[in-house]
Amino acid sequence: MAYSPLAQGGSLRKQLLTDPAVQSLAEKYRVKPLQIALAWTIRTNDVIAIPKAGRQQHVLENAEAAAIELTPEDLKKLDRAFPKPRKKVPLDMI
Repeated sequence: MAYSPLAQGGSLRKQLLTDPAVQSLAEKYRVKPLQIALAWTIRTNDVIAIPKAGRQQHVLENAEAAAIELTPEDLKKLDRAFPKPRKKVPLDMI
């Protein structure tokens, strides 16, 4: 469960936007890094995301993210870059 806008603050922001795996996939699909993150997040029916849509451009980018079909190799790349925690970890404070 997210409690703030995606990568608004905390340690994840810089990592998410500059991670080589995210960057390479953004280049591959010719989209923004946050669109890759959104596509990764909503790839199954188990997660619902409410992305920011403060401007018409945000709405268009979010819709484009929903159309990105990440390959199994793409997903493995992202899962390696951002592995599931092996133990409970505190949420970033922003």
